[in-house]
Amino acid sequence: MPPRVQVPSLVAGSSGENADELRDLIRILMKTVWHGGPARKLARATPRSRINLSITPGVPLAIGQVEGVQVVAEDRDRKRLARLRSMDETGTHEEACRALRQIHEAGKFSPDHILIRDGFARLSQPLDTEVYSDRRVPERPVRPPATRLLRSRGCTLQFFLTALFEAQCRTRPGRVAADNTRPLKQAADQASWVDLVGPDADTAPMVSRHRAINARDRRVRQVRQALLTLAANDVQLVEFIKSKPDAPPRYHGFRLLHEAGRVIGDRVPYTVPMPTEQNLFSLDARLFTNGWVNVLKDTELAFLCMVGDLQAREGYDAVPITGRIRIGYYGLGTDGYQAHHLLQRTGLLQIKRSKVRRPDGTFKAPDREAPYDLSGAPNSFCLVSDGFSQPALPAIIRALQRRWTLPPTPRRAD
Repeated sequence: MPPRVQVPSLVAGSSGENADELRDLIRILMKTVWHGGPARKLARATPRSRINLSITPGVPLAIGQVEGVQVVAEDRDRKRLARLRSMDETGTHEEACRALRQIHEAGKFSPDHILIRDGFARLSQPLDTEVYSDRRVPERPVRPPATRLLRSRGCTLQFFLTALFEAQCRTRPGRVAADNTRPLKQAADQASWVDLVGPDADTAPMVSRHRAINARDRRVRQVRQALLTLAANDVQLVEFIKSKPDAPPRYHGFRLLHEAGRVIGDRVPYTVPMPTEQNLFSLDARLFTNGWVNVLKDTELAFLCMVGDLQAREGYDAVPITGRIRIGYYGLGTDGYQAHHLLQRTGLLQIKRSKVRRPDGTFKAPDREAPYDLSGAPNSFCLVSDGFSQPALPAIIRALQRRWTLPPTPRRAD
């Protein structure tokens, strides 16, 4: 008999947006069981099995048991909230914000927007959407750098965006950014890279039989791993400065390379863009100075880059995003697309909803008798400038707390 997945329905009076998130979760569950996906416990419990969805009216949103494995809808948000609260309690996030504001204010240049060449977020030629789709997301090597850097853990994308911010605060537009002089960790006279981009690793110490690893050690490890990833041959967004070709990398000795990354031939050093250049998009500097870069997930940052690039390209605020554009040019799959839910709740994103589509982009029929109207445009998205003026940590904590209304997880009867 196939395992049974219980998905209780929304309580009466819940918002339509919650209903859309429930629909997205069910779709992810189905994809997980049939094709593998992010919910690894569920995939291991029921590999490639048929599942039944059971709807229980009047019960708040949750996802129940699968063969004794508890899969709860808000589990990822609960873990994320715990990390964010740890950052708040230890003060590491506030220290990072203070250091980023100091870099912005004390630098020779204090740009209101960070300019990024579109090759970082978008491919020059689209991928074949007959081959790639939400069921088969493009492989990492064929994506643009912004989505090539997506990781479930670590700070690689945050590090590179912060490095662009730091370089543009100290370098005149049109000039090559100088080699890095900022220390990796523990500096008396200036903030280190660990201070700027590592607060997400600030959780309880790890203790084993032979070694204890505290939060700062893990933050150093994250930054080093980010630099190794950025310097890899299939990425090439930074280059280590070595005295000898076979010398081991000195992590604080690096230089930025062109945002488009991997190239054939000589590596191209990073030059701060001129505002008059073509094919640029921008991110609000308050993404950094108010701490958003250190609390948003990689998929959320990639979604912001995609919307920012499309707004700059199309020349108007609300930009429609079809699946062909999202996958073909930006390499962003379903999980990345769902990032818009939280970005809207935090006030960073505005959604203009199509009348014939649900907020997740799928078509809806008015009733059982009416055919699907396939002529409507997709949902449109717009970055909200005022949203970046909020302090990031309390705003995202509030958004995550409001996201679900959940009862305590029920225990299985013996």
